[in-house]
Amino acid sequence: MSPHAKPEGGSEQHLRESVADVLGRRGYLLVPPDRFEVARVLGQPIYTRQFEAGDDLYGKPGRVDFILYHPSLHGECLAIRCRSQATSGSAEEESPPEVESIRLSGLNTIIVLDGGGYTGHARDRLADHVGKGGLVAVLDLAGLASYAASGKI
Repeated sequence: MSPHAKPEGGSEQHLRESVADVLGRRGYLLVPPDRFEVARVLGQPIYTRQFEAGDDLYGKPGRVDFILYHPSLHGECLAIRCRSQATSGSAEEESPPEVESIRLSGLNTIIVLDGGGYTGHARDRLADHVGKGGLVAVLDLAGLASYAASGKI
């Protein structure tokens, strides 16, 4: 790999850092994943990263990029899944299993999409499931920032 080449998944990592910035600006405190459940008793907005949230579609432990708790907004927690795709490819094929995994998790979930690889069709297919099976919203990063600024996070 060239010293200037972007590592695989670098874009998704940037997206995760941007989501963490949004949460920090909203007053959420980052806690370690193994302390998340216990920290909820503090009654303050908290979040953690890479949290195991039930089983996925294939019966394997499911993991969400973020899970957050807010005593008045998200007492039952809210998951955020980050998906980045720079070029067109498998986004359309990944949507149905993603939606089913969200349903199986039992968590209200936001999907944050980034990159030009998500065609309008892929976004529309995901958006068709909003309000069903726990999918709360499908947003880009700017949309997440607006969603948060409106007091929904």
